[in-house]
Amino acid sequence: MNKAISIYPHELSEDYLLKCETYLKLANTYGFNTLFTSIHLPEIDIHKQIDTLVFLNSLALNYNYELIVDVAGNSLKTILDDKKLFDKVSNIKPFILRLDCNYDLTTVILFTNKIKIKGFMINASTFNEVDATKEVEQLRCTNSNVIACHNFYPRKETGLDEEFIYKQENIFNKLNVEIYYCLPSIQNLRGPLHEGLPTIESHRNKDIYYCALELINKYHVTNILFSDEFYLEDEFKAFKDVEDNKIIPIKVRLLSNKYEDIVLQKQKFRYDSNSNYLRSLSSRKMAEFSTKIEKDNCVERTKGSITIDNELYLRYSGELQVVLKDNPKDDRVNVVGYIEEDELLKLEYYRQGYEYLFVRS
Repeated sequence: MNKAISIYPHELSEDYLLKCETYLKLANTYGFNTLFTSIHLPEIDIHKQIDTLVFLNSLALNYNYELIVDVAGNSLKTILDDKKLFDKVSNIKPFILRLDCNYDLTTVILFTNKIKIKGFMINASTFNEVDATKEVEQLRCTNSNVIACHNFYPRKETGLDEEFIYKQENIFNKLNVEIYYCLPSIQNLRGPLHEGLPTIESHRNKDIYYCALELINKYHVTNILFSDEFYLEDEFKAFKDVEDNKIIPIKVRLLSNKYEDIVLQKQKFRYDSNSNYLRSLSSRKMAEFSTKIEKDNCVERTKGSITIDNELYLRYSGELQVVLKDNPKDDRVNVVGYIEEDELLKLEYYRQGYEYLFVRS
C-alpha cells in the first residue's frame, strides 16, 4: 500500500522545522513514504510557500520520501515568471506535480520542459470519463507516470458518496490510473474550518479505525493520503492495525458489572453469522466451562444490543451475540449492554478475519 502524509505551507520557525522532522520520522516508522504539500494557498505569499517547499524537499531527501506538490495554473505561471522562485524550484528533486485547478496544458508543458518532474497527479473527483481519458492521454505524452487523487472536502456535507466513488473508480481503472483517497483526522483538524479533510462524507468525524476498515475492505483502496496535518501516533497505529488485520477495539456500554468476564475480552465472530446477529466464537468456548447464566433483563433486543443466552437456552447458555436489527424479547436471552452505531459499523468486517476487543466506552 502507498501511504502519504500532508504538510502545508507555514511560517518557518525553529519549532516548526523540528515539528515537521519529528512527524516525518514518526510516519516513516508506520510505513509512510510519500509527502504531500501545496504551493497554491491564496492566504500565504507564494515566496513563503516555496521556502516551505524547499525545506520539505530537504526532509524528503533525508528520509527517502516521495514528494507530491499541489499546484494551480497561477502558481506555475508565477514560478516561471520569477527567476528567484524558478531557481529554488529547479533545485528540488523530481516530484509528482498534482494539478488541482485553473491550469492550462500549455503552461504545464512549458513548466515540465524547464523543471524535471517525476509524474503527474490529477483530480479523480472532477473528471467525467470523456474528459479524464483526454487528460490522461495528453499528460502521458509529456510524462508516462500519471496517477490521481480524490479531493478532500473541508466544508461539511460536501464529501463524496458511495455511488459517485464507484463511478470514478470505474473510469480510472479503465485508464490504468491509481487513485489516492484522503483519510481525515479527528484529533488534529486543519483550519480554518476544523471539520476534517475526508474524501468520503460519511468519514467526517469518524475515527480512523472505521475509515480505514471501510477504505481497505469495502473500496479496496491501495493508496491513502492522511490529508490533515500532524496526526497523533495512536492514529497511525490504528491505521496499521486495520492494514495488518490486528485486533480492533470496540467501545461498549454495560448495564452492570455482572458479565464483564464474558463481554470485556477479545471477540471473534462466527463466519456464518447472519444479518440479524453476530455470534461470538470466544464466548461459546468460555460457556463450555462457565456456570449457568440466570435469566435477567430479557427485554426487546434493539439494534446494537449485546446479549448473553441464559440457562433457559440450555447448551447455548453463556453465548454472546451482537444484535444487528431490532428483534423482540426472548426469555432465554439477557440484554447486558449496548454498542453505539459508529462502533457497530466497525463490526461489519468480521468476515475479513478481524478480531475485536470489547472495552468500556
